[in-house]
Amino acid sequence: MTDIAYLRVPPVEQDVAPQLEVIGQQMKRTFIDKCRSGHTDRPALRKLRAYVRKGDVLHVSAIDRLARNLYDLRDLVREFNSKGVTVQFHNEGLTFNPADREGSGKMLKLVEALTGFEKALVKEKQSEGIEKAKERNAYKGRKPTHSVERIQAALDRNDGNKTAAARELGVSYRTILRTCQKAGID
Repeated sequence: MTDIAYLRVPPVEQDVAPQLEVIGQQMKRTFIDKCRSGHTDRPALRKLRAYVRKGDVLHVSAIDRLARNLYDLRDLVREFNSKGVTVQFHNEGLTFNPADREGSGKMLKLVEALTGFEKALVKEKQSEGIEKAKERNAYKGRKPTHSVERIQAALDRNDGNKTAAARELGVSYRTILRTCQKAGID
């Protein structure tokens, strides 16, 4: 059994001592990423995923140090547990142990339920925000990726073939159709 720590600090802070203090024990190996929480390119996490072996215990000071959101948390815990690695979050007092399939499974089910709940809340808030913006005439929708003129030029170069124009511009056929409908282009 190897005790491994994963630490993530913002690029401006770069002080890992508080996280090590929370973990409170000596680690055989420590992986440190210095990046913002939303960053998907985390080299130390990539190395950690390749390094861990069955029986290892991964120590993380807090959930937000490892996962960017609940989906990420669920996927990472599943991945580590499938490799036989126990994941321990010290601040929250949570341990996901692959040997305790029933207990860890129930906690993971709870995380999955919270993931669905979070997704529903975000979608609801987004819809409410869009409706309020529409009431104020402030909602314009997503900005077009290509101008009508540019799409018309691509259609001209391709003898009106929408599929070929879409391929040339690197957009979907639906994008060409929508733009043509809005602009009254046949």
